[in-house]
Amino acid sequence: MTALVRLFVFALAVEAVVEIFLHSDMPLIKWWREKVTPRWSFLKDLFCCGWCLSLWVAAVLLGLVALGLAWILYVLAVHRLSNFLHFGWALLKKARFREEPHALRDQERRK
Repeated sequence: MTALVRLFVFALAVEAVVEIFLHSDMPLIKWWREKVTPRWSFLKDLFCCGWCLSLWVAAVLLGLVALGLAWILYVLAVHRLSNFLHFGWALLKKARFREEPHALRDQERRK
């Protein structure tokens, strides 16, 4: 695999982890954002800024690669690519059929 492909996979993995930390509703991550990070200003600043967080996420993921756990990067990259494909498909369906994507339609039903 070329270095450019590895760099792309690494960047996708970092972006996936940052998005999970910043926007996920998973109970543990939501608890971390709401209860732990407000107590320390450094953590609050770190976990509210995607650019700041991405540096530290990249460092941790690089450590995992050094430990021989590079497969985790591929799992995260495939996860993120699938999200992009889902979003793109939803937009395509909306443009083609002039209807709302499933995610938007489901949100409206919940209101």
